[in-house]
Amino acid sequence: MAKLLRYGARILLGFLSLWLILLVSAYVLFSLNKAALTARANAFLNRRFQGKIHINNISLNVLSNFPYPAVQVNGVTVDDSVYAVRGQHTVYLERVRIVPGLKGLWRGRPVIRKVVVAGGWLYLYRGPGGYDNGYVWVGKQSRPPKDSTRPSLPFHVEFYRVELMIADSVRHKLYAFDFHRLLLDHNGTYTDSSTWRLDMDVTVHSLAFNTAKGGFLQDQDVRAQGTLGYAPGNRLLSFRRLALHIDRQALLADGDFRFDTTRSFRLRVSAPSLVFASGRSWLTPKIQRKLAPMRFDKALAVEATIEGFMTPGDEPRILVRWTVAHNTVTGFIGTVEDCSFTGFFNNHVNDSLSPGDANSTIRADSLVGKYEGSIPFKTRRLEILRLDTAILAFDLSIHDTVPDWGDLLQGEDLSFDKGRVDVDLRGHYPLSDSSGVSPDLDGRIDLRDVVITYEPRNVVITGGQAHLRLEHQDLLLERISGYIGKSPLVISGAARHFLALAATDTGKMVLDWHVYSPALDGMELLHFLGKGGHRRTAGKAARGAVGEATRGAPPDGSFVGHMIDRYAHNCRIHTGLRVDQLTYKNFVATGVDAAVVLDKGVFSLQHLDLHTAKGSLDATGSIRPFVDDNLVRFNATFSHIDLPSLFRDFDDFGQASLSARNLAGTLNARADLSIRLTDKGHKIPGSLDGTLRFAITDGALLGFTPLTRLSSFALKNRDLSNIYFSRLYDTFRFSRDTLVFDRMEIQSTVLDMFVAGAYKLDGSYTDADIQIPFTNLKKQKGLPDNAGAYAHHGPSLFVHAFNRDGEPLHYKFGLFRKKVPGVRN
Repeated sequence: MAKLLRYGARILLGFLSLWLILLVSAYVLFSLNKAALTARANAFLNRRFQGKIHINNISLNVLSNFPYPAVQVNGVTVDDSVYAVRGQHTVYLERVRIVPGLKGLWRGRPVIRKVVVAGGWLYLYRGPGGYDNGYVWVGKQSRPPKDSTRPSLPFHVEFYRVELMIADSVRHKLYAFDFHRLLLDHNGTYTDSSTWRLDMDVTVHSLAFNTAKGGFLQDQDVRAQGTLGYAPGNRLLSFRRLALHIDRQALLADGDFRFDTTRSFRLRVSAPSLVFASGRSWLTPKIQRKLAPMRFDKALAVEATIEGFMTPGDEPRILVRWTVAHNTVTGFIGTVEDCSFTGFFNNHVNDSLSPGDANSTIRADSLVGKYEGSIPFKTRRLEILRLDTAILAFDLSIHDTVPDWGDLLQGEDLSFDKGRVDVDLRGHYPLSDSSGVSPDLDGRIDLRDVVITYEPRNVVITGGQAHLRLEHQDLLLERISGYIGKSPLVISGAARHFLALAATDTGKMVLDWHVYSPALDGMELLHFLGKGGHRRTAGKAARGAVGEATRGAPPDGSFVGHMIDRYAHNCRIHTGLRVDQLTYKNFVATGVDAAVVLDKGVFSLQHLDLHTAKGSLDATGSIRPFVDDNLVRFNATFSHIDLPSLFRDFDDFGQASLSARNLAGTLNARADLSIRLTDKGHKIPGSLDGTLRFAITDGALLGFTPLTRLSSFALKNRDLSNIYFSRLYDTFRFSRDTLVFDRMEIQSTVLDMFVAGAYKLDGSYTDADIQIPFTNLKKQKGLPDNAGAYAHHGPSLFVHAFNRDGEPLHYKFGLFRKKVPGVRN
């Protein structure tokens, strides 16, 4: 045995020595003839191919693949005919090592064992006019000479730091790759269906099937390991269960690429646990922007299929399916926690149309979750149709008692607390103003035992019940009831075209509704006067909502809350009001019937009919809020009004001298007045302006101080504390709380007289002229008739009554008008 080993070792050593001698001899031969070999190789290649090929030098490398020698080619360039203009090599290879095998070498059919390419690029270009630099690979001879020998394809190929770009400006395609490492190992036998083991590390700079729409996997690092199959007869490149890692995400890929006349391809990729943000970044920039509002807190299972044709202008068909389990999803309409659903993205919904945004949909089926973490809901379908216009279609159900369900509707102006919500809605709603599609909803919203707060005025509605119905674009208020303070309200009505206008042009929206209350306290309505108070900062809905890209929603408030805010600020509200009994402090009215229009904060009273003070009132007017007060204008007709009751109901109209206890009689009047009120409903001093035309029948002045004081120096034998009048009528003009009246005839049980002048309602200023005919010296018998304000009444006593700055009244007397200071001619 030892002898055999010794002889075997000697034989092996001999072969090795011989092999080293051959290698050294070949190396010396190559070194001595490097220039000639390089020249012959350049000449040979340029005779065979149409491109201009240049090799810088050729050498023999005996160490890199020992014991096999390798032919190393350095600085290989291939140029097309326009290189001189463009300055871009079609091919540049820094180093190429070719390792031949021994098999077939002696028969003249060499076998290439390995090819290693290190550094360089390949640039393939197709441009206008039919130019294609791929011709450089085409041989100058239709077939090789009979005596030529062709080496077989290599069994092992390695690429390092090689860039590949395929640009087709005619077909609008661009593929750009940076191969950091590409290793291909053949199974050893070339057949009609050969297989290769693949190990690849590449950066994909562009995978654009249509450059106008951007590329996939832009600037993504891709690692792949698996088996490739290639069938030369069918020109089919395929792979199955290829293990991929993209941006540290693990995937499996199957694919078929046909390079025959069909030029078709099909790529299927699956990821059992994919981070959504990573997967989104692999899509085209346009699709990324559409999906930008979406966020998933946990990974999801995804399977994607991309198929199409590698032909000019072809848009690939994309189908992505996903499964989401107990995830938190944010986007478009808010945040959904504990969310589970299945769904898909498809850019080829209708087979009769080409793939693209207009033929795309994103769909979630059997979606369940908790909106904003507190509102359990479910949908049979939630779908975004047509990514070019983004239309949300859904079938939504909410049935639960949730303390803070109001976050769904929360805005800056309205807050909702307590209660129960039942929602059943279906329809579609555009997420983009440019869609040209009108919203359409059908279903019901029922609210029970709700507390609603209108934040700017701090108006609280308790015990709220609402039954709303949506019919296409119309919102129908079947019944809304509740209490403002202790005043019950019942509301019904409709907002036509609500959905079409609420998110686009609320200024054109009109809400027609009817409000009824059996007993309404006017004090509860004072909250609507004056400037608005604070606005709330919306809660979880604001913090969770992302959807600014969905119609311009604000940073605070939910999507629905923002729509309600816009509606409340800008729409016109036509209100038909019916109140059985209306009270305001001492004022009591019954049978109130009114029509009110609210337009951008201005209340317009189109008509008001009510019964009060034993008579009736018909009025029109307006309330216009300003920063610190409210301007109230009204035109009113008073019919058969009991004067004491009227003055008592309105707190003597804010003046001190004449009160309800001083009056008796029935008033018929026509008022055209304006007044300013505080946000508490109090009259602002000096703000009353306008005219009052009145007629008083069966009138009386009872204990009116300015007249009773007159009895201390005149008419002592007459009762000036109880004066009854004939028909009393005149026109009062008000200017900044100052009452101005022309000559007015007063026929009474005490005396007849004529009065003209001015009087400030707070009693601080009086300037009045009184004419008392001497016929009054004769005691009146009964109540005389009016003779006329300017009728001749004979000799008279003229009195000028005046005061300033709230001082007591002063009187000046005379027998002649001109002799009494202050008395007008």
